[in-house]
Amino acid sequence: MPLLDWDPTDVIECLEVLPEAEEPGIDYGFSCTSDGTHLRLDVWPLESLVALSIYREGVEQAIVTFWFYVLDRIRQVKHTSESCLLFERVVLLAGPNPLDDDELKHVKAELSLRLQARPRIQAAFV
Repeated sequence: MPLLDWDPTDVIECLEVLPEAEEPGIDYGFSCTSDGTHLRLDVWPLESLVALSIYREGVEQAIVTFWFYVLDRIRQVKHTSESCLLFERVVLLAGPNPLDDDELKHVKAELSLRLQARPRIQAAFV
């Protein structure tokens, strides 16, 4: 899997939080809360792997968690007063178990994910 094409400062600007880097350059965790909803975004750039979890504030169990590969890139898209992150060409996974390179060759990724944190947390496949 190729290295993820992204700029961590795009995520920092969009989510308005600094990463919690367990091992800088290897894994990044971003957490933010907006309007009673909590977002956790984990990025492993060496594997192009991302986990996105959405919680109700104060509840430990996630409402939903998506694991996915980003085949193209993560970029910030700025609108007039809002910005979002666009995860271009994603492959959804059943969990944290990675696909091998041979399996990835046969995947046709047509989905992208748009993530917005302000004024409220929203995620949509486009």
